[in-house]
Amino acid sequence: VLDEVVSEEARDDGENDVMLETEHGMLAANLQVGADVGSAVTLGSNQGLSSQGMKLHGKAFILTSTERIRVGHGSRDGLEKYVRSFKGPKDFVQTDQNRFVLDFEGVSRQDLESRFPESYSWLLVNVKPDRDTNREDYRRENWWLFGRRNTKIRNFTKGIGTYIATPRTAKHRIFLTATEDVVCESEVVVIGLSDLLYLGVLSSTIHERWVLKTCGWMGAGNDPRYNNSRCFEPFPFPALEEGELKTRIRELGERLDAHRKARQAAYPGLTLTGMYNVLEKLRAEEPLSDKEKKIHDDGLVTVLKQIHDDLDAAVFEAYGWEDLSKERRAFGRWISTEEMAGEDLSGDVRAAEGSPSLDWEQELLTRLVALNHERAAEEKRGLVRWLRPEYQSPEEAKAKDIDLPMEVEQNAEDIRPTLEKLPWPKGTAAQFAEVTKLLPTTGPDPKALSAAFGKKSKARTNEIKEIIETLKSLGKLG
Repeated sequence: VLDEVVSEEARDDGENDVMLETEHGMLAANLQVGADVGSAVTLGSNQGLSSQGMKLHGKAFILTSTERIRVGHGSRDGLEKYVRSFKGPKDFVQTDQNRFVLDFEGVSRQDLESRFPESYSWLLVNVKPDRDTNREDYRRENWWLFGRRNTKIRNFTKGIGTYIATPRTAKHRIFLTATEDVVCESEVVVIGLSDLLYLGVLSSTIHERWVLKTCGWMGAGNDPRYNNSRCFEPFPFPALEEGELKTRIRELGERLDAHRKARQAAYPGLTLTGMYNVLEKLRAEEPLSDKEKKIHDDGLVTVLKQIHDDLDAAVFEAYGWEDLSKERRAFGRWISTEEMAGEDLSGDVRAAEGSPSLDWEQELLTRLVALNHERAAEEKRGLVRWLRPEYQSPEEAKAKDIDLPMEVEQNAEDIRPTLEKLPWPKGTAAQFAEVTKLLPTTGPDPKALSAAFGKKSKARTNEIKEIIETLKSLGKLG
């Protein structure tokens, strides 16, 4: 039971009359009643694909356009590979400062000095003095390199073409694309997915509401702070086969990304923060000032709103929650970021005509938490719905591509004696692949399959049984 004071009035006898508002339900750590989002766990399907941007530990790595020329860009062959575009949160949602960064990962000090002497001199003068007093051996000894190797983010963005980025702290939760040659600073969260299906889902109301309940809050504006371990890794994406709906969400994600970039290219002073401020007013049906009207016209914000509305409808359909989509649209306006922060959630606001239902939001969050628990249980049984299987689990992805017969003989006896006994491989992915190869010969008989790997054992038989159940759940086995 949560009792919240809504009014208090002094009496003549020195005591106070206190009016309480009472709610019943599960209490979270923030003293709110509703979905237990704190019980959501990290999903294997989402792991290894998100990180804070790169940590430089040295401001002098960052260059202006003029400084880029001073370090030899344009006059030294091959230097363009190491002078990369550099972006922070403001470059994405406000005005691009057109900055660059010297990233010599993989280049020795001797090679740097001989091939790019201007860049070597710049770092020698502007970075090395600070690094010489650094207590960490790696930073002192490798003063021309970033203070961290940033291996994780380098690996999941390598060869990807484009990835998804979002500012860690921002009033509006906006996801954008960046090309793999762009270095993001540590106040940007980078997600190693190039398929704009995922940008579409992350840009939906469903993920926005999830984020506002799982994120932190920071700064003078008490803005939401995106923590990838709490906001991204436990978030259950919809399970979709290739088809019309998946294509529609992907195309809407592409339209969203293209629309915003096109409007900013046409109007260089136009910011995404300004566009989304106007979008929030449109949703609240509030009048626009003259300045906001210009932002609306330059950014075609009504078109932006329509793309988001279409995207929301498609993503709710992907989850099978069309009932929540219809109820959501009926309220006519969205809960603002300030209301979510708890600054304007009085009883009057909750009961105001046209206000969104907090019960709606709790139902949405309750369903997401339940789906998170369902996915976690699936993963314990061996079914992981990888977001990027070719990177996260290449062996398993290859195994799933093996064609199996539509039906396998259900009454197969012990494996043929002419088959050579095989070693039982280490690792789930390798075991999955080996069992898949043998199925056409043995059928889905755990005991027969266990016998193919030396002496049968109960433990191995149970492991193989779980693999067969996973194959069936994937539709690979009748």
